[in-house]
Amino acid sequence: MNPVTGQDEPTRAEVQVWWEDVVAGRRTRTEASDWADPWVQANFMGEELVLQALVYLHAMDLAVDGLGDAPRHQSGSDSKYLVSEADMARALSRWLQELSVYDEDPDGWTVRHFQKMVRNLATRSGADRARSFGAKLVAAGHLTTADVLDALR
Repeated sequence: MNPVTGQDEPTRAEVQVWWEDVVAGRRTRTEASDWADPWVQANFMGEELVLQALVYLHAMDLAVDGLGDAPRHQSGSDSKYLVSEADMARALSRWLQELSVYDEDPDGWTVRHFQKMVRNLATRSGADRARSFGAKLVAAGHLTTADVLDALR
């Protein structure tokens, strides 16, 4: 139960239904974004892949009105959404595939997920920052030192 919203945390199945409903046109992007919003704002601490889906649902109504405008949540159809309907369907398919990979080996998936974060940070911000971040992941028990070194090879 989320202490802020007082609601039970969303399950994979609930997230999937919301996502499928938007893709099928049974619900709007704004309805899905509004549903996901309390969980994103309350720093959802459940399963990582559910969090990723909640963030995606929350952002699926982001749009821009003109060139150079900052993205904002949009409920009308005058704006250009940042994610197309086809992209939403492809993202749902990828998410479902990732759930299968996770279910086969949750611990291995988690290590690979954090290693990918370390590699991406090294690419964007350099090896020193990635090592520092890796040390924090080790201290928190998410990775071993060997996992971090592996990620940085």
